Amino acid sequence: MCLSWSTWCFAGLQPKSFSRASCIVLLRHGEREDYMAEKAGKGADWIATATRPWDPPLAANGRLQAAAAAARLRQVLQGAGIPLPTQIFTSPLVRCVETADFVAKEFGVSSLQVENGLAESIYEAWMRQWAVPGANSKWGGPPGCAIPQERQGMDPRRLRGPEVPHPELRPEALSGTETLLSTAADLQKAGWSRVDGKSQSIVPLHDKGYCWDNFEIHEEVVERLLSVARRRALEHVGETVVLVSHGGPTTYALRALSRQKPKGEGGMTALSILRALPDDIESGRPWEVLLSNDASHGQAFAHGEETKICVSQSAMSDASSLFDRPKWELTPVQQITVAAHARELGNEQLRAGKHEEAFQLYKKALFLVEFDEDFQENDEDEDPRPLPPLQEVYAERERCLGNIAASALLLASASSEEERKREEGFAGKAKRYSDRALRLNAGSAKLWFRKGRAEMMMTDFTAALKSLTEAVRLAPADPEVRKYWEEAKSACKLAEGSHRAAVKAMGSSALWQDAQVDRRSEAKPQKGYESEQERAAQIEYNKRQLLFHIERNKKKPDDDEDDCDQNTEL
Repeated sequence: MCLSWSTWCFAGLQPKSFSRASCIVLLRHGEREDYMAEKAGKGADWIATATRPWDPPLAANGRLQAAAAAARLRQVLQGAGIPLPTQIFTSPLVRCVETADFVAKEFGVSSLQVENGLAESIYEAWMRQWAVPGANSKWGGPPGCAIPQERQGMDPRRLRGPEVPHPELRPEALSGTETLLSTAADLQKAGWSRVDGKSQSIVPLHDKGYCWDNFEIHEEVVERLLSVARRRALEHVGETVVLVSHGGPTTYALRALSRQKPKGEGGMTALSILRALPDDIESGRPWEVLLSNDASHGQAFAHGEETKICVSQSAMSDASSLFDRPKWELTPVQQITVAAHARELGNEQLRAGKHEEAFQLYKKALFLVEFDEDFQENDEDEDPRPLPPLQEVYAERERCLGNIAASALLLASASSEEERKREEGFAGKAKRYSDRALRLNAGSAKLWFRKGRAEMMMTDFTAALKSLTEAVRLAPADPEVRKYWEEAKSACKLAEGSHRAAVKAMGSSALWQDAQVDRRSEAKPQKGYESEQERAAQIEYNKRQLLFHIERNKKKPDDDEDDCDQNTEL
């Protein structure tokens, strides 16, 4: 089972006695009712019949996620010796209020404070979810009325999507935040009994005038989130404060407070915990991140109550139908599923001796999981799609890279000796893909072994010995690893002996020294030469003589040295 990001953050963490430190919990709301309708292909129907389509409640599985997040928060805080929450602030939108209510129940907090500064980003992409003709709750707008990709870089305060006549818009989009955001008193009257009807927001978002044709920009969203986090933390020094907001805003706040790229898988009810001392808050220094974007507690309910975190057999069968679809049509979870399917097809081809077909299938699999950006939320996009844990992405990426290296080795073994030595040949590819896989898992003996075999084929015996030595260290009992390690040692000794024999045959150590002049000395004319050109010509001649004697004196390596790793674990 993959470790969640929280496992990495809290492994070996010793609770600090920061009695005056404030902790901020950033919590995204749970799954929305309209998103579930959109996933079922009924988003437009939901929007058309909703009284407040911009303010959907939690779906049934969203409530399960919220309850799981509250329980998870208790577990993490108690495990790290951090005070339990005393204050909960929430966006005025109902999905956040309902999520906050679950947290209040878990910790016995009697009241919820409504904070407009935690509201959803008032972007054009958000309004196109519900305000334009044919809106289906999809971020950015429905087909035919969405913001084109090529216009994403334009001024975000102005209209970037297709023009929509004002009479065709929902009237609430034109009236803006004054109508869109409920007050604390409104929420209390609507039945949210824990909401403090007298809540005072730090950010007067009602007065900003954001509406259709006058959208909020990213910098303004970040500024209001920072104001809320810092002010509330300073008001409650030594306490833990929960801020319940939306996908984009929670990510922006995490990044701005910590001044680092958020880690973790993200998703609905993602949790982040940050801590800072009052002096650090006032001076604007980065906050300490204790938990980053952890949504592992809610993934089991991502699509509904019966969804499981692991990839099921039905999901793998679905991969067959998705296999020929272009990458951009697949969700992040589907990318992982199809990549695993393509890799398994590659394994079948490899076992059948079809190494080229296997190589291409492995490359297709890698393409689906190669870029972190495919599995992260966009800065200006509250992506409704569930995101797989990044650890799962990295594990699949490592498997694809390793299998590409294995198939490249098999292809290299069938190529000519000259071809194997070329960097762009299959042996060179096996080395490069092994290197990339080792960046993800430097503790894999299998990967070091494949890299060493590739370097042997390229006659880079010194590098091969280094790689195979590491493989032996990690797998000392593996006879095949030891066999090639011994061969690498023998090859290095043979090469060293050939060099000595060549020098002896040349009869002059001075020529050898000239051939080994380093770059720094090459830049300076040496004594005994009339000019720099004469010295360079002599060195070039010496090199040719040296190579001639090496080739004449060295023995040919054993035939089995070019055999490829047939016992490949995939």
